[in-house]
Amino acid sequence: GHKHRLITRAGSVHAGQVLIATNGYTEDALHPALAGTALPVISSIVTTEPLSEDERAKLGWTTETPLWDSRHLLHYGRLLADGRLLLGGRGDTVGGEAGQAASQARLTRWFHAQFPDWAMPPNSHSWSGLASMSARRTPMVGALKEDPSVFYALAYHGNGVATGTWAGRAASALIAGGQPSEVLPAVVAQPPKRFPVPALRRLFLRTAYAAYGLRDAV
Repeated sequence: GHKHRLITRAGSVHAGQVLIATNGYTEDALHPALAGTALPVISSIVTTEPLSEDERAKLGWTTETPLWDSRHLLHYGRLLADGRLLLGGRGDTVGGEAGQAASQARLTRWFHAQFPDWAMPPNSHSWSGLASMSARRTPMVGALKEDPSVFYALAYHGNGVATGTWAGRAASALIAGGQPSEVLPAVVAQPPKRFPVPALRRLFLRTAYAAYGLRDAV
């Protein structure tokens, strides 16, 4: 039977099985078995105006191969096909326009630290979004013990393009009747684990950012 019902402003949907794949946008109220198991974290990106071939040659950035540093709070970048530079890194812990502006300034400072002789090209776009982390620091994929008709796939730790694709394939195999031992690595097949004192997750995140930032600075 259709034991699940999703109610929206435009109508409702009934289903016998449900896959929760909302990653960083998973609210604790969505399902009690997943409450407190994921930590949303803001990731920020900026892109520059396109660089000419001469500008790219002077900068020495002529490959589309991504680069990243070895910090605990890492930064990364890559040259896009149209000649823009894409720079990314952690965001703030609050969100909003002020947080986005601070993240953009942080990425600009990182660029200047890597290329001190060059002014960063003007930014053309900037945005932020939510990634998701789990208490075990591994992706969460499986079916709930409390209700095996509810499946989940989330917490990709900022690697969602690759991991999310794999997780979707694994979740579809489980929904089709596959056994977790045949579909999932043991480290992923473990049931979701709640963070200690879930209400303080944002405070824990701020503390971790401060501690890792200090370690990166020394």
